[in-house]
Amino acid sequence: MKTLASYYRKDYNLSWQRFVRISSKAIIFSEGEIGIMYSEKYKVYIFSGGGVEDNETATEALIREVDEETGLTIKPLSIVDFGKVLEI
Repeated sequence: MKTLASYYRKDYNLSWQRFVRISSKAIIFSEGEIGIMYSEKYKVYIFSGGGVEDNETATEALIREVDEETGLTIKPLSIVDFGKVLEI
């Protein structure tokens, strides 16, 4: 899978323990527009999606998270893998 971006947030102490968390995010296109959400917690615009649970695939997590956050139903055959983003 192609790495689209990699960034280091620099908002933590380097001595802290780190862990890997896999998540799926959706870039939702409809009628020439892109669906995006605003995070009140972080005060930024984000794509819908979230963490992959132990018992699910990245696709299942994407479908579940988009439904929970937006009420939209994702058609599995419409999903296209764009790549990954690494965040430290």
